[in-house]
Amino acid sequence: MKLFDSHCHLDDRSYQKDFASVLDRTRTAGVEKIMVVGTTDKSSHEVVSIAEAHENLYASIGIHELDAHLRRGIRPVVVQESLSPAIEQKPLLLGGVFPYHS
Repeated sequence: MKLFDSHCHLDDRSYQKDFASVLDRTRTAGVEKIMVVGTTDKSSHEVVSIAEAHENLYASIGIHELDAHLRRGIRPVVVQESLSPAIEQKPLLLGGVFPYHS
């Protein structure tokens, strides 16, 4: 069975120390591809960089609904900067604001 992790935050600093071993463990568990989710302008840049560096990782950029009150959406410059030649070789998901938390 081929597995795709559709939502994770590998940009979180808790993974920095052993990032390579985290990816090794996902492969060992049968996870072949991973969607790394950005929830702010800064983390959206970070997940694009992570996805560019790893063939089996994909980026989703957007603004988390708990931060939506701070802006109306992700800044267009973040989207434009994210569309670098390297990331254009694979899908880039643009996330939206979906009211879930109250």
